[in-house]
Amino acid sequence: MQTSFETHNIQNSMNSADETTWSLSTVVNTEEVARHQLPSENAYCVVTNTAYPIAILTAFSIGLLGNIMSFVVLSRPNMRKLTSTVLPRCLAISDTLTLTSYALAICQNYYLTSMGSRQFCKAVIFMEGCFQMTSSYLVICMTIERFLAVTFPLKVISLVTMVTARITAAVTFVVGFILSSPYLYVMDEMRGYCTIPAAKMDIYNRWTNFDTAFATHLPVALIFTLNLLVIVQLRRAAVSRRSLSDGSKGDKSDNQAAQITKMLLSVSIVYWLLNTPYAIYLTGRDRFFDMSMLSGYCMAYFVQSFTVVLMVSNNGVNFFLYFLTGQRFRRELRQLFHCGSDPKPIVSSMKTVSESIPT
Repeated sequence: MQTSFETHNIQNSMNSADETTWSLSTVVNTEEVARHQLPSENAYCVVTNTAYPIAILTAFSIGLLGNIMSFVVLSRPNMRKLTSTVLPRCLAISDTLTLTSYALAICQNYYLTSMGSRQFCKAVIFMEGCFQMTSSYLVICMTIERFLAVTFPLKVISLVTMVTARITAAVTFVVGFILSSPYLYVMDEMRGYCTIPAAKMDIYNRWTNFDTAFATHLPVALIFTLNLLVIVQLRRAAVSRRSLSDGSKGDKSDNQAAQITKMLLSVSIVYWLLNTPYAIYLTGRDRFFDMSMLSGYCMAYFVQSFTVVLMVSNNGVNFFLYFLTGQRFRRELRQLFHCGSDPKPIVSSMKTVSESIPT
């Protein structure tokens, strides 16, 4: 996950030093430049410097509570036995760590600059890249699971087991760690701010092209493609059921399957909607913004900050999606606060694929 502008663009437009101040929190170039060298009369920079930290900390506060609640509900006895709760639980963990890293970065950049140290910079920037990427690929894995469920309904129970789900989650975290490890090498600290030393800039520039493609563009493209495939398979299944049932109403298992599909598709569709603007921005940044001009810099600063807020917000919305689209999730949430009758015991999932995935 690319966590800021390439700093050579800042050097060209701001005549920065050999070691350019690096912004934590995925946005922008140099907070030192943004604070002390940019003219206060530029509206885009003023609005961004004021609104961005507030937006990120708000997303962190709401998302932290939501992710904790999601993890607790999905870990209840009737839920944790289900194969398909493994990835959503891991997603709640990864999303929480992502939000935490952004919040720490904001606190250090805007409010507690004394927090900055070499170890802090390496850890926070690594967390931003690693867990944002991990969350993206966990959503992809969840969407693949849904595709298998609607494409191979009679085989999905053997294809997606508790063991395979846990292995998938573990591999996703390991790959995220490996692909984000260069941050541990290139990041450094100077005067309380995180930097990339000039001696390591060439290494970073070479690696970041691959990282941006793998962590940003590829997940957006895969999610879009998988969602289309799932929708096509659902339409085919609906036509097949209608032809077999001669127009009669679907049974309870069909309704459960529809709820499952709605819940899982809502997660992946919202992911695509909130992450695509950042991918588009990265693709067209050099074409649409003149970084050699102060006005171009501030406009790019504003647009990147806005798209990053959307991207980070995605890490905190899944609880609301589960609640709105998951009947079983709502029932378990009510039970958590003793607000409803005891839930019915879960029957064997061998009869229908819909019972292998929580609603």
